[in-house]
Amino acid sequence: MALGQTVSGTIADVGEWHRYVFTVPAGQIVFLDGLGRSEEGRVGKLRRPGGGENGFGLTCRDIGRRVLDEAGQWTVEIYSDTLATGAYSFKITASE
Repeated sequence: MALGQTVSGTIADVGEWHRYVFTVPAGQIVFLDGLGRSEEGRVGKLRRPGGGENGFGLTCRDIGRRVLDEAGQWTVEIYSDTLATGAYSFKITASE
């Protein structure tokens, strides 16, 4: 995915995971904007290039401004840790 791109999808089945990868240089500042309606239990996580967690929240809430301190491929994971299914949408924009 590219910075500035709005991403939409649907978690149709319990246990389903969606992953979106984007590449940035070290020090890139981004804003993660959760769009639309959320279901309790449907979660979004931001993972570092090495797999460590950098932030999380419900898919309808903003994870907010983050300084991505490592160069490489970062991943946004969307999944349900309960029985929550349905549509989601988010956008990651370059920020200052």
